[in-house]
Amino acid sequence: MRCFPLFARLLMLLPAACAGVEDLESSSFTARQCWFDPPPEVRVECGIFRVREDREDPRNNRMVEIPVVRISGAGSPSGAPPAVVLGGGGPGGPVFIQRAEEIAFWNNLRRDILGDNGALILAEQRGAGLSRPRLSCPENDPAEFLARPLSLREEARILREDMEKCAHRLSAQTNLSAHTTAASADDFAELRRALDIPQWDLIGFSYGSRIAFELMARDPKGVRAAVMDAVVPPRRDPKLEGENISRILDELAAQCAADPHCAKRGDLRKNLNAAAARLEKNPTQARARHPLNGAEITVALNRRRFADMIFLNLYDEQSAARLPKLANQFARGEMKTAEANFFLNIYLEFILDAGFADALYLAIVCRESPRPPQNAKAEFPEDEIMRSRLELFSACDDFFSRLPPPPPPKGKAPVLMLSGKYDVAAPPAWARNAAARMKNARVIVFPTAHISLLTIPCARQTARGFLQNPSAPLSECAEKTRRLTFH
Repeated sequence: MRCFPLFARLLMLLPAACAGVEDLESSSFTARQCWFDPPPEVRVECGIFRVREDREDPRNNRMVEIPVVRISGAGSPSGAPPAVVLGGGGPGGPVFIQRAEEIAFWNNLRRDILGDNGALILAEQRGAGLSRPRLSCPENDPAEFLARPLSLREEARILREDMEKCAHRLSAQTNLSAHTTAASADDFAELRRALDIPQWDLIGFSYGSRIAFELMARDPKGVRAAVMDAVVPPRRDPKLEGENISRILDELAAQCAADPHCAKRGDLRKNLNAAAARLEKNPTQARARHPLNGAEITVALNRRRFADMIFLNLYDEQSAARLPKLANQFARGEMKTAEANFFLNIYLEFILDAGFADALYLAIVCRESPRPPQNAKAEFPEDEIMRSRLELFSACDDFFSRLPPPPPPKGKAPVLMLSGKYDVAAPPAWARNAAARMKNARVIVFPTAHISLLTIPCARQTARGFLQNPSAPLSECAEKTRRLTFH
C-alpha cells in the first residue's frame, strides 16, 4: 500500500461509494494491436476490457476502459492456469505495461515464477495507469511550493485548493464514488469470464494484495491459488503503522550498533533526533533536478519534510542501509552530500510522480482505510509521519462517508504471503494476522523492504514452487537470503 505523505496527496471532494455487484452483460473484451513493440521470441497479446463504471446505478451508462496484456512463451502452453497481476500498487499506481522494456521485465518475472511456457496476464486497476478515465490531478504540483518551508497546515490549505479544482474537473467525466476496491475486484472477475478462463492464479503486489483478498471472496470458484507480496489485508490493526516504523528504525539502530563499520556513525536514533532539531531551527535549502523534466528545483528541507523523506526512502532496503550514514551527516550539519542527494532524489521521484493517480488513491484510502491512533510518545520521525496521516484522515472525515468495514479475509484457495522485514508500508504482522484467519495461508518474511518478488531471486523461487504445487513444503532459501549491508 502506498502510504503517501499528506503534503503530497491531501484531499479530494468525492461522494460516498457503494459496493459493486456482478453484471456480466455490461462488459466486453476486444483484442487489438499492442501499443508497444513486443520483445522477440515471446507471444504477446493485447486488448481493451470495457466494463460499466457504476454497477449500482442503471442510469449511469459510462464505461471504464482497462488495457490488458497477456504474455506467454513461444512454445506450447504449459497446461497450468494463467496468473494475473492485479494492477499496480497504491492504490493509484500503474501496472507498467506502456513500453517494450516494461513488458520485457514482466516476461522475465513470468519465466522465473511460471516457467518458460506459463502465461501472465497484466491489467490496470480502474482509474490508474493506462485505464480510461484516469483519476489523476495535474492541478496538484508540489514542485511549485517545495522551495518554501511551509507548515503542515499551510501545505494542506494550498493542496486542498488544487484538489478541489481537480475534483470539479473529474466530476464532469466520471463518478468518482464508483472507484472502490470491490469494484476493481469485480472488474477482474468479469475479465476472467470474458477471457474464458475457468480458473487463474492471483499475484498481488502491495495494494494489489488487497484486491486479491476481495477477489477471493467475491469470485472464489475462479481462483486456484494466490501469491501476495507486501500484504495489505482487508482488516488491519491501524496501531501497527506507527509501531512498525518504530520497530524498523530500532532494528536498524541495533544492527548498526553491532556492525563495526556502521557503529562508527554513532547511534541512529540520537543522530536522527539531532538532525531533526537542526532542521527545525534552521531549514536547509537543497538543490535537485526535477525527475520528469530535468529542471533544477529548490527544496526547503525542514523537520517534517526530512521525516517524509526518510519514510519514502525506506520503501527500498538499499536506502535503509544508507540511513545511518545520512543521519550522521545531518546530525553534524553536513547536509549537502552525495548521500543527501541520493535520499532527496528518491523523495522527489515519489512526490512528483506524474504516473500516480492521486484522485484514485484518495477515493479509496479516505473511505476504506482504518484510522491510526495518535501516539503522543512517538519519537522522530514517526511523530511527523503519523501527524501527516492523522491530518489526512481528519480532512477525509470532514467530507467523506466512509464505507463499512470489510469482512475478515476468507477463501479456501491456498495463499502464499511474502513480507519484508523492513517494509514501512505493509508490516509483516499484517500478513501473519491475515493468515491466521484463513484456512490455507502461509507467510514468509524476507530481510527486505517493500516488494520481494521484484528484487529477490529466492522470493521468485519460492513463488514458483508454491504455484507448481501449493501443498508442497516451501523453499527454505529465505534463511540464506543476503542480509542488510550498511554503507
